Amino acid sequence: MVPCYPFGPNVEYEAYLGQDSVVYDRARTPCRVNIFGEVFRRRAGVLRSLHPIFPMAALGPGAEAVLAESHLDEMPFGPRTVFGQLERRETAVLGLGVDLNTNSMFHLVDDPFVERFPFPFYSHDLIDCQILDQGRPMDRRKYRYLLPSLRRRIRPGLLHARWLGEPFYRAVESDGPGPRGYSLLLGEFVARGRELAREALDRGEMPEWHRR
Repeated sequence: MVPCYPFGPNVEYEAYLGQDSVVYDRARTPCRVNIFGEVFRRRAGVLRSLHPIFPMAALGPGAEAVLAESHLDEMPFGPRTVFGQLERRETAVLGLGVDLNTNSMFHLVDDPFVERFPFPFYSHDLIDCQILDQGRPMDRRKYRYLLPSLRRRIRPGLLHARWLGEPFYRAVESDGPGPRGYSLLLGEFVARGRELAREALDRGEMPEWHRR
């Protein structure tokens, strides 16, 4: 499974959500998060989800089951989304040439606590989205989305040094401040992150990945 988002950096994300109505075509809207995702989605047998903001592409016997209902959840990381489903499965996440700051799965850590933060995570208004496949209308729904300001401020990469050596997190070091790649076990990764978030919020502090 590979992220197949129709935007890359924050400026593209903001522009994509700044439209009066998002038009997403599962077959024709390109993946812009990276070239690997675009090549992967075009591979024979690969399925792509109908979620218009955070679509995923997947190959394998379980692909259809994980992707089928992802667009039915109004919230970006709700239980019916791919993210919510992967959290409940035995999932390994692999980052190639990136650090934890690129990991969308990390928002699962914060999601249970969003009402306790002094800044918003998700849009107040819903955005209208038209969902197509090969130009054929499939659905039309409204969604809340992760605010661009939140994408700019969060820094999960700050946990790299803390978790290096933990059994659920492995990384290939580089000459710079972060790793050249990593792998993690999603269930334990999220559970441990939520422990840190709860402890910090109970002390009246921000979790370290939200500190300035």
